[in-house]
Amino acid sequence: MQSRTYQDTSNFLYQSTINPIVWEMDFCPVDCLKSLDDGNEICSVYFDLRKAFDTVPHVPLLNKLTNLQLDKHVLTWIQSYLANRSQVVAVGGDQSSSVPVISGVPQGSVLGPLLFLVYINDVTSLMSAPSKLTLFADDMTLYRTISSPADYIVLQSDITAISTWVAGNHLQLNSNKCCFMLISRKRFRSIPPPTLYIDSNTALTQVKSVKYLGIQLTCDLSWSSHITTICSKTRRLIGLLYRQFHLCAPETALRLYKTFIRPHLEYASVVWDPYLAKDIQSLEQTQKFALRMCFRDWSCPYQQLLVQAETPSLAERRKQAKLCHLYKIVHGLTDCQSAPVQVKSPAYNTRQVTDFTLENIRANTSQFLYSFPFFHQGILC
Repeated sequence: MQSRTYQDTSNFLYQSTINPIVWEMDFCPVDCLKSLDDGNEICSVYFDLRKAFDTVPHVPLLNKLTNLQLDKHVLTWIQSYLANRSQVVAVGGDQSSSVPVISGVPQGSVLGPLLFLVYINDVTSLMSAPSKLTLFADDMTLYRTISSPADYIVLQSDITAISTWVAGNHLQLNSNKCCFMLISRKRFRSIPPPTLYIDSNTALTQVKSVKYLGIQLTCDLSWSSHITTICSKTRRLIGLLYRQFHLCAPETALRLYKTFIRPHLEYASVVWDPYLAKDIQSLEQTQKFALRMCFRDWSCPYQQLLVQAETPSLAERRKQAKLCHLYKIVHGLTDCQSAPVQVKSPAYNTRQVTDFTLENIRANTSQFLYSFPFFHQGILC
């Protein structure tokens, strides 16, 4: 059977969130990140769809599936999957009358998000180059490099095009949750953003930071705010663990920490792995606090606690995670079409180089030198 690819490369579905976060942090493509490194600015607009999965109309969705030239039996099966659904509300022993479901895709299913992304996928074709629109489920992010005031005019036209498309496709934007952020390293001579409008009556709010896919983004692309947030949240969870399980064995407490709490300190760490000593120390101090809680030993040195827990430091675990992700990128095991790592094959035979080498990418500042596109220069040297 011949396979077809219908999904736009800016639309993320089957990947874990790490790939779209990598894509978004590096502003797809890497040229935008380099543009920041060269002194330009980026305006990023975040859209929020109101009850996105519940408001997809069935007939337009089926029309879009038909345009993809799917097999007629598949179309019939999907139509049957969506039709003749009903819903009730049950409170205690009482139950409301049945109401037919005339819109929306089933949530909690595998097919539901796929159908939703098929429905919204064509919105990416409305953007003006070099504006980019990334999609992850119902999260839409528009960004554009700002080099002159004229770029804001084009950006406003892109926002208007998205707003018009959303209304024309029977969806709604939650204007109170839509916002934009100017990402810049300039202290002086920055191009001030004008008032951007989501529609004729509603202006977008400018923010200094925004939470995107679980990551706290700031207007200067510093990760200190994100690290402070996750350390504070993790310490509260450690306190809860101690209060609820203070009578359990240390081995049980340690397993609970590793399973339910440590992932908060490592989610998407490939992207935000810090290079500042204060941020690295904040993370390690948080784990030190957790291990002391688990073993109820308040004076044991951190290195001895790591040995006793049979676990490496968080910095070492982040390095291992980056090496694993680098391997996946180099060998084409990720879903990102454009990997933010430059690879070149050697022009000569050598015993030291097998198939390829990783090419160093020039960066003007340490902030971008240690960002994701350049991380292999730090872990492989």
